[in-house]
Amino acid sequence: MATRTSKRTLYRLRGVTPTVDAMFDALDANQLERVHANLDVPENLGVPAVLATGSFEQPVASWCDEIVRTTGIEVSLPVNCSDGLLMLAVDGKVYASGYDQGFRLVPDRLKDHRIWLGFASHLVTPGG
Repeated sequence: MATRTSKRTLYRLRGVTPTVDAMFDALDANQLERVHANLDVPENLGVPAVLATGSFEQPVASWCDEIVRTTGIEVSLPVNCSDGLLMLAVDGKVYASGYDQGFRLVPDRLKDHRIWLGFASHLVTPGG
């Protein structure tokens, strides 16, 4: 069995009751719509949890105009970003771990900026 390590930021959320319904309510509805989010409730984790995933496309990256203005060279590149967010209730607190742009799915006002944890999570790849 092979292991990989990936770096994540874990946020403790303020004012979110440790229930699935409250976690759904904590999500930013505008951001969810923007990324055409899918919402799931993982049953196998042993704690209340919500998983939000989605992606968005933009035909031309916002920085392309700046490059053209600066260099005179025409640049037109698309953007395709993914979003993943896993919210877990542990010991009466709710934590959120963002994947790629997933951290944007929870409003900043709910993130306890005094307590964020950078951690390395070990991902186990079955059979390989």
